[in-house]
Amino acid sequence: MPRRKMRSLIEPPPRSRKVGWFDQRVQGGIVEVLAAPDVFTFHAPTKVLHGRGAIARLGDEVATECRRPLLVTDPGIVASGLHRRAIDSLERRGLAVAVFDRVTHMATVRSVSEGVAAGRAHGFDCVVGLGGGSALAVARGVAIVGAEERPVRELVGGWGAEAPSLRMLPLFSVPTTAGSGSEVSPSAPLLDDELGAKLTLSGRGTFSRVAILDPDLLASLPSRQAALSGVDALTHAIEACCTNLATPITDALALAAMGILMRDLAAAVRGDADARARCLVASTMANQACGNAKLGLVHGLARNVQTLFVIPYGVTIGVFLVPVMEFNRPAALPAFARMADAMGLSRPGEPESSRAAAVVPAVKRLLTEIGIPRRLGSDEVDRSRIDELARMVFARNTPAQLDRAALASVDVGGFAPSPNIRRARYADVVALYERSLVGWSVEGAPPPQTPA
Repeated sequence: MPRRKMRSLIEPPPRSRKVGWFDQRVQGGIVEVLAAPDVFTFHAPTKVLHGRGAIARLGDEVATECRRPLLVTDPGIVASGLHRRAIDSLERRGLAVAVFDRVTHMATVRSVSEGVAAGRAHGFDCVVGLGGGSALAVARGVAIVGAEERPVRELVGGWGAEAPSLRMLPLFSVPTTAGSGSEVSPSAPLLDDELGAKLTLSGRGTFSRVAILDPDLLASLPSRQAALSGVDALTHAIEACCTNLATPITDALALAAMGILMRDLAAAVRGDADARARCLVASTMANQACGNAKLGLVHGLARNVQTLFVIPYGVTIGVFLVPVMEFNRPAALPAFARMADAMGLSRPGEPESSRAAAVVPAVKRLLTEIGIPRRLGSDEVDRSRIDELARMVFARNTPAQLDRAALASVDVGGFAPSPNIRRARYADVVALYERSLVGWSVEGAPPPQTPA
């Protein structure tokens, strides 16, 4: 009797289109789905140390290759005294430390330039980032520009097959929020005030040498910041499952991370120390997932709002998360079903479609519980600029195309350049921006109000 040929676990069954690395049957004519590549890679070179009091190990890690670190942080960290824990650890190893604490609430090209100047005055040979996502992004930018000795605009690119080969001084990252996951990311998104656009520095060699996750550093984190940061981490996990680059490895990280966040984020916002410790790990896992599977439309849409308007990042992410999930679900039922399993929403033997349908309502409930607004206020976002926002989604990440004067010439035909699992046309992007001003509803709750 002839032996039966066995199919690979990650090979799609016959007559099934491969969308991501899992079985996905797509009925033609319903949605436009971005197909997966034939080969995937996974890259996560950062050494991660986790544990209460782990910041005491910072000096040991830095001293292995550096003598004159520049500590990049923000005024809030300095005011709280948290920076002393880093300085004490570094000085115990005889390292000469200089502090740059002029990072603002948003990472900017200006802050990077000022940080590089401070580092050169100190004769720095490495960078330590301490703080939230903005501080860690500026620290990465300082490490890159400090090594390259070229301005940010000459270094812009994307991580992937065409990523620039950027040099970088050794970087050590210590997060004080559970959200951005920047400690394990290769990217530094920076606002260019002159262009009025966000530029991203990223390369294959722009990862932190070491990330130190110390839950004790989150003890004084305000509840609102814990909520806004946590939404970013949750979105990283969800978006990582909803791109054409999702793989079994990224899904394992993303699904585990979202399970933790869905269970523990509300408690973390209330100040539960153990919940915050778990969310810190989940944040790192989620970024390792989306750093490889990439991000979709939620971040693509929110980034532009952040560029043009002054709104907390977690608010914009939270407002766009629900409508983009609803947009993606018809193209990603298996992914949504797996998310339901990870979130503890499914029952044994439950059909895929009903499991998938449970995810968005659960996310709505969590966002409502932790106080995330359901819409952007008309006094915050000018409806007349939706076309501009949509065109920015279609623009490539280069200074020339992100200049506002050049946006009118950006080609908005075809699909937005995003790995988002469901491909989006210009009309889809406009509709999602319009939806952000209307808001999303929760069963049994009053209509969304303009956020305070």
